[in-house]
Amino acid sequence: MKKDTLDILHPLIHDLISRESDPGEIHMCPNCKGKLHVSIQILKHAHPPRYLAVGARCEKCKIEGYFHFDESAIPPWAKESIINNMSLEEALKYLNEDSEEE
Repeated sequence: MKKDTLDILHPLIHDLISRESDPGEIHMCPNCKGKLHVSIQILKHAHPPRYLAVGARCEKCKIEGYFHFDESAIPPWAKESIINNMSLEEALKYLNEDSEEE
């Protein structure tokens, strides 16, 4: 990712993952004020650590960036969001792994 792209998107991405609730997918692009699509996901390998992956792409100016943050940056709402999208069996396994790590 080019440094200017990082400088443009990073403040917004940091703000979004710092919020107390899920900020949603569509935001205003800090570069052109167009529609910026943001995807926030927890990525988990076969074994820890998990990390937070954030992708952003503007429909209008086509600026895009992908950011990875370590597990300590995962906001509580992101954990809840991923659990809500899991089957019951997957959610129970995920919660059991979390409690074993603590």
